[in-house]
Amino acid sequence: MRALISWLVWAGLCISPVQAAIDYQLQSDELIAQLQVADQPQLSLSKTLVDVFVQHQQQAAQRHGQPVTARLVVQQLLDDAVLAAHAQQRYDAEQLWPKQRVGFDYQVDRQRQQAALLRGYYGQAIEQAIKALPDGSLASVVQWQSELDLKPLTLQPGLTIDLTPDQRQQAGQMIVVSTDFNQDGEPEQHITALDIYQRQNVQGRLALQQGDVDYLKAQARQRVGELFIQHWVQQRWSHADWQALEQVLVNQQLAQRLRQLVGVYADIHDDNPALRAAAEQVTDKQLQQAYARHRDDFKVVERAKVQRIQLADQHSADRVYQALQKGLNFEQAATRYSLTNDTELGWLQRSDQPRSWMHSVAFTQPEGHISKPFRSPQNTGPVVYEIVRIVAREDGFLPLSDAGVRYELAREIAAQQLLQNYQQLQQRLRQQATISLNQRLAGAS
Repeated sequence: MRALISWLVWAGLCISPVQAAIDYQLQSDELIAQLQVADQPQLSLSKTLVDVFVQHQQQAAQRHGQPVTARLVVQQLLDDAVLAAHAQQRYDAEQLWPKQRVGFDYQVDRQRQQAALLRGYYGQAIEQAIKALPDGSLASVVQWQSELDLKPLTLQPGLTIDLTPDQRQQAGQMIVVSTDFNQDGEPEQHITALDIYQRQNVQGRLALQQGDVDYLKAQARQRVGELFIQHWVQQRWSHADWQALEQVLVNQQLAQRLRQLVGVYADIHDDNPALRAAAEQVTDKQLQQAYARHRDDFKVVERAKVQRIQLADQHSADRVYQALQKGLNFEQAATRYSLTNDTELGWLQRSDQPRSWMHSVAFTQPEGHISKPFRSPQNTGPVVYEIVRIVAREDGFLPLSDAGVRYELAREIAAQQLLQNYQQLQQRLRQQATISLNQRLAGAS
C-alpha cells in the first residue's frame, strides 16, 4: 500500500498564465516578483532574497537528486503567500498558532530557520566578520553575567512543566549575557533567563528548571550567534528585504499549518482531525473498489512448512551453515548435528494461537530459504542457536473485513480526496492573486 500522502510535490504545480493573473512587467535587475492578494500587504521578492532560498533548496535537493530552479523557488514563495493569506482569513489565531506544549515556539522556529538560511548563504563572510573582531571571536562583543544561579526557577510541584508567575518575573530580570555588536560600549540587547527559557522545547525547559547552568550558557551562546548573524545581515540589506524575509518565513509556517488543518499534511506523531473525519465518511462501495485495486498490497503468509537445526554455540552453527551452503542436505545435517530431534516443525499457520517467535521467523522468509544462524530468543533452557529452512510457503490476502485493511484503505481514499480539494483551493487562490514577475522569468522552465 502506498504511504499516506503527507507532503506535496511542488514541481508538478507550475505557475502558468491560466492559473493566475500574471504579467512580466518587472524590469529591475533587483526585483524578481511582486504579489498582491486581496487586502494583504504587497510582497516583493528581491534577487538577493530569492538567491538565499535557491541556494538553501539546492543544498537540500542535492541529497535527493532533484532539480531546483529560481522559477520553482519563486513559485513556492508565492504559493506560500496566497495560502497564508487564505489561512488568516479562514482560521483564527488560536487555530493557526496552537500552543506548543512540547515543541518549540513558532517564533523560535522562524528565528532559527532565518539564522540557518543566512548562515548557509553568507557563511564565509560571517566567519570572516567574526575573525575580524578584537579577539577573533564573539567573546569580545558580549558581556556575561558573572554569577548565574537557576535555583529561583526550580521546578514547582504540579502536573505541568512551567514557571510560576513569580518565577517568570524573576527570570525576566535575570540577565545572562549582553551584546555589544556595534563595539561602542552600549549593549544593544540583554538576553535574560526568561528569553532562553521561552526558546526551549519541553526537555530544554526541564533542564533549566533543574538548574543546568551549562545548558543555559550553551543556549545563550547559540542565541548570541543568531543575533550576530541578524545584526550583520541587517547592516547590508534594505529594510524592505528584511521585512520580506520575515514575512516569507511566517508564510511558510501558515501554509504548512493550513495543510495540516485541511488534512493533506500529517505528522507521524500527531493525529490529523481533518483526515480522520474524512476517513470516517468513506463508503463501503469506495472501500470495495479500492480493495479490488490494491488487494496485492494486503498479501500475507497463510502458512509455512519449517525445518530447523539446533546447535549449542555460534561456532558450531557457522560450521554447519557453511556446509549447507556448499550443498549438504538439510535433513542429513539435522540428523547429524541437531541437538533436538524436533527438527520437523511442520506447517505453522497464521491462525495459530498463540503464535511463537518461530512463526515470525518463518513468515518473513521466502520459500526454500535457509536462514543464517541466530541465537534462539527462547526464554527458558540453555542458550542454543538455530538454522531454519522454509520448505514451503502458502500466501493469501487479508480480507476487506479486516479492521486494519479498512482503516488503511479509508485513510488512503480520504487522503487522495483531501489532496484533490487542496489542489483545487490552490488553483482558486492563484487565480485571485495579482502577480508580477521579472521579464527574465517569462521563458524560464
